[in-house]
Amino acid sequence: MIYRTCFLRIFLFIGIPLIVLIAYFGLNYSGFCFAQMRYLNNQEKIRWVWVYNSMAFKISDVQNFLLMQMVING
Repeated sequence: MIYRTCFLRIFLFIGIPLIVLIAYFGLNYSGFCFAQMRYLNNQEKIRWVWVYNSMAFKISDVQNFLLMQMVING
């Protein structure tokens, strides 16, 4: 026999945090900025992706890339 309190505990300790996380990541994926409490427009989204990808490379990687471009282009 399964008790109702078991289902209540499962819902409280697993269900509610899971719903909160899904709501948070869903809003974040759709472009909602929690720091500014508003949706970002397309230009701001593209700028953030550009900044993030630019910071992902080390300075030496960027220098090597520029050096290779200079060699290729003459």
